[in-house]
Amino acid sequence: MPRRSTKRGAERTALSGDYDAIVCGASFAGLATARELTGARVLLLDRYDVGERQTSACAAPTEWLQVLGLGGSIKQTFERLVLHTPHGTVRFPLPWAFSTFDYRTLCELLDDQNDAEF
Repeated sequence: MPRRSTKRGAERTALSGDYDAIVCGASFAGLATARELTGARVLLLDRYDVGERQTSACAAPTEWLQVLGLGGSIKQTFERLVLHTPHGTVRFPLPWAFSTFDYRTLCELLDDQNDAEF
């Protein structure tokens, strides 16, 4: 069971302040959005820690991960789709390589790339 570091009850962080944008959700999409709001004062809201709950599949085109500076999250890279059937194995070349990644690591790397207040 994940141990959450977010505060509860009276210990919660007060939601007051002046922000240019409020992003709800500290998963891949929310963190990527906060990353793109460079120069804005951003508040990032989530009831869970960054990357605590996997909210999407853990594979993407390898080049995307590299360009976004998320290469440190890559687990495996594939250049072919391999299908095993009772009648044999078929290998299809892909138009680009894709990689599986560690979701929490990916989210932590994205979080390091933004200036949002959490």
